[in-house]
Amino acid sequence: MAGDANTYAVRLPDGTEVRLEDLPFDQLQDLEEATGERWPIILVSPATTAKCAQAVWTYLCERADIKDIPPLTPATMAGLMDEEEDSGVFYRVQDDRPTSYTDGEPAPKAGGDQKTPG
Repeated sequence: MAGDANTYAVRLPDGTEVRLEDLPFDQLQDLEEATGERWPIILVSPATTAKCAQAVWTYLCERADIKDIPPLTPATMAGLMDEEEDSGVFYRVQDDRPTSYTDGEPAPKAGGDQKTPG
């Protein structure tokens, strides 16, 4: 991914992308309890420890109602099992926040107004 990627996302087994910075605080509180990490650490380094990576992975899969959660390993986490670029579970993406406002309304990012599923 491009060098200007600046936020983490998690690719769930069904292909859904979950941007960590888009999680509401109640879910971040759940992740703080599960990981023992503060929410800013979870956002910038979701795989800071094996416990953190596993907790984030399991929590998001369960919230997406994925029944058979595949095991998380360093190889699958980093995408080493697949030759496709950016195939890992945790990966950096460009933020999707507006960079400018007109009359108080956000202007979409260049390249379209893609919304993050939440």
